[in-house]
Amino acid sequence: MKDQETQRSISMVVKEIIKHNQDIWSFHLAPKEEGALENLSFIPGQVAVLSIPDVGESYFAIASAPEERGSLEFLIKRGRGVSEALFARGIGATVNMAGPLGKGYPVDSYRGRDLVLIGVGTAIAPLRSVIRSISFRREQFGRVALIYGARRAEDLCYIAEIDEWQQDSINVHIILSRPENGKWAGRVGYVSELLDEACRESRQPVALLCGMKKMIHETTEELLRMGVKREEILTNY
Repeated sequence: MKDQETQRSISMVVKEIIKHNQDIWSFHLAPKEEGALENLSFIPGQVAVLSIPDVGESYFAIASAPEERGSLEFLIKRGRGVSEALFARGIGATVNMAGPLGKGYPVDSYRGRDLVLIGVGTAIAPLRSVIRSISFRREQFGRVALIYGARRAEDLCYIAEIDEWQQDSINVHIILSRPENGKWAGRVGYVSELLDEACRESRQPVALLCGMKKMIHETTEELLRMGVKREEILTNY
């Protein structure tokens, strides 16, 4: 992953935590030094490096929008290293941040176009950044559809925001691959299976993908079959 420019490290503090489930939390980080983010600009879909001395560093997609100034939000799944430390230390934890990195999704280049966003699991984070960003200028884009996949209902994140997205004329399709019996009345399967439905009323959509390699490959093949141009099937890395 190539740097967009030489980046300095910014010391950040966890100011708020939203728990989506036991193992996936949203961390809201603000700079220790007031105004330290004033000159930070990024493209939706880009990532940052979060590091903690004597623990290590990890890449995480920025889940908030560039227009939301003063703090950054990250959707993090419990694991080892930095994520384990953040879960253990909670609010008040300090972490160094460098970035942004990666190419992100240059959505401003596709104003006036229809968009279809496809993500699974915590890969919804960079797509949320896109959704929140375009909501500041929703009228500049055509139809927008989101296909969001997860294994189980409890793995879904940002549920409280989905109604807001739909009120902003974003058509949301949710599908689970391994729902627990009796706990899910929605669609079952994989995100690629919803492409025809989600894109039915779209005209030459630009596709934004984020997820595992297998999902990216299968979804790309389906989009190509549907006539989407390869150069308009975008990933954020």
